[in-house]
Amino acid sequence: MLTRILSDLHFDDATSQVRSLAMLRPLIDGADRIIVNGDALDSQVTARGPELIREVKTFFAAHTPEALFIAGNHDPDISSVNELLLAGGQIWLTHGDVFFEYLAPWSPSLPEYRRRIHALRDHLPPVERDRLDTRYRILRAVSIGLPPEHDPADRSPTHQLARLARIMVNPRRPLSMIHAWLTSPRTAATMAAQHHPSARFVIFGHIHHPGVWKKSRHIVINTGSFTPPRGALMVEFDENNLRVRRIDRRSSAFHPGRIIAEFPLAPAPAAP
Repeated sequence: MLTRILSDLHFDDATSQVRSLAMLRPLIDGADRIIVNGDALDSQVTARGPELIREVKTFFAAHTPEALFIAGNHDPDISSVNELLLAGGQIWLTHGDVFFEYLAPWSPSLPEYRRRIHALRDHLPPVERDRLDTRYRILRAVSIGLPPEHDPADRSPTHQLARLARIMVNPRRPLSMIHAWLTSPRTAATMAAQHHPSARFVIFGHIHHPGVWKKSRHIVINTGSFTPPRGALMVEFDENNLRVRRIDRRSSAFHPGRIIAEFPLAPAPAAP
């Protein structure tokens, strides 16, 4: 059974390179299961959120035997699933916002994130705050109904330049983003050891920084994003091996690219 994992499509956002879902067909073809690991779309910044969710789910259901969706901070209402343990517990798959206390420290919405998180968290006992299910519940609630940071439908060069300027004019934002890129692989490995000790692989998205890192006994993989500039990776695995592949755009579609890393998976334990 071949499973492929994508993330951060941000479909229908002006910055996304996914102009139509049909562009994803070569990534889907031949897979027995597709998992979209958060931020398939931006459901909270447009009144078309429910319509877009239906469109995305209908597309994947029509082209693959099984499609699963993990909720992200941009599509908290696409699914009630926040994480998956796969390959007999060897793979921990989660969107990645759970690795940050305030969800996205580089975001212009950070003050509102802080306010909402403290309102939901501060009355809880410390042991409850540290539970993964509690953290997921709070992050999803925080992500619902946030005021939009931009017009997602405006693809004009002027609007795109203005979006970039809002990032660069405040030095805190790019510095926070770089800090997240540098520290989140170690955080992911630490949380895996604490919450899912059987996991050897941690796969996440969220930070739009594709890469593969060896952290202690863990292999940490970030699948990047379909928004510029860093690009996207795809993870695929069967019963024997896990592979990380580049995603190439050619002929107005996205295709599986070259394998940049490959790892054996331990055989599943025999049934008693």
